[in-house]
This record gives sequence, C-alpha cells and structure tokens, in this order.
Amino acid sequence: MADGFELMSQNMKILYKALARAHIRQGDIDYEDWLSFTRLQYIDHYQRRGELSDEVFNRGVGRLIYLDIEKQRGSIVKDLQRASRVNDEAAMNTEVDITQLEVRETITESLSTMTELQRQIFSLLVDEGMKQAQIARQLGMSRQSVHGQVVKIRKIMAKVLGRE
Repeated sequence: MADGFELMSQNMKILYKALARAHIRQGDIDYEDWLSFTRLQYIDHYQRRGELSDEVFNRGVGRLIYLDIEKQRGSIVKDLQRASRVNDEAAMNTEVDITQLEVRETITESLSTMTELQRQIFSLLVDEGMKQAQIARQLGMSRQSVHGQVVKIRKIMAKVLGRE
C-alpha cells in the first residue's frame, strides 16, 4: 500500500474532477487555494480510510472531496455572514453607546454649571414636559422670571455644546 502523497500524485485527476464538479476552474482567483484544500482533504481521507484498497479508496474519495468543498464553502459563507452581522451590530451598539455617553456627559456638565433654581426649572421642562407658565405657578414665580432663567439655561447648554 502506498502512502497518501504517493497515491495522490498518481491520481491527481481525482482532485481535478472534484474541483470541476464544484465548478472551480483553473484560472479562477482562488483555484490554487481550493487545489491545496483538496490535497489536504485527500490526505485526511487517506489517513482515515481503514482497510480499503487503493482502487476502492480512489473510486469514492473524489465524491468525498467534493462534499468537503461544499461543506467548506458553506462554512465560509456562514462565517462571512456572521462576521457581517457582528460588525453591523457592533457598529450600531457602538454608535448608540457613544451617543448616550456623550449626551450624559453633556447634561452632567451643563447641570454642574447651573444654579439650583436653574436645575429645578430644567428638570421640570425636560423631565415633566411642563410649560414656562406651569413652572411659574408651581414654583411661585412670575412667568418672566422663569423665562429669564430659561434663557440662561439655553446659553449654558449652547456653551457646553460648543455653539456659542
């Protein structure tokens, strides 16, 4: 019984037929890669062949190599799809996380420069969605005083956002 490399060199047509069956032609960009893959698969099957004679082994190994190629193609496609999904999810998650982080930092920075009254008015405007007149009634202030504080809050926010 010959070793796998010796047997393969005598029966390269088996590898070429397996490649042709899988529509991999000489001149294709990845032809050499697939040829190397089929050689490795031939040796792998040879090592696992058991008690088969060289003739019996060579009759069935072409089909096995073809199936290996198809399996590898499917694996490559799945890997590419998985990598694409992971990249898309990472891009989406990264974008959202960065945006949320930036918003939190901006709000924290803004609030730290405001007076207690301004923080209270800002909270009622943003969190409660109240109008200036409602805030004035709730805090026992004039609407003009609330409006003056809102103008100051806007200036603080514009400064923090770099718009001023």
